[in-house]
Amino acid sequence: MIPIIAGLSARNLSRPLVDESSPGLQLSKPRLAQVRLDEPMAYRLKRQDGFSLFLDDGRVDIDSNLVENAIRSPADGDAAYQGGELGLASK
Repeated sequence: MIPIIAGLSARNLSRPLVDESSPGLQLSKPRLAQVRLDEPMAYRLKRQDGFSLFLDDGRVDIDSNLVENAIRSPADGDAAYQGGELGLASK
């Protein structure tokens, strides 16, 4: 999507929802712990500045998986690999 259009879409569609929900999330923190939503909402509130940047600037992508995958070393996946020498020795 063209960044200007993406920015306008984010600003026009998402911004009102975020602005409306943020104060309620702050007030609901004690109750969120009771329904196991405290961690996801704390994650969201902790990253409010970055989330706002996404809403304000159409060039900013909300999903950073491409960047994360580009900077992650191939060795990061070794812990989950079961077929190597360590995986066989532990069986």
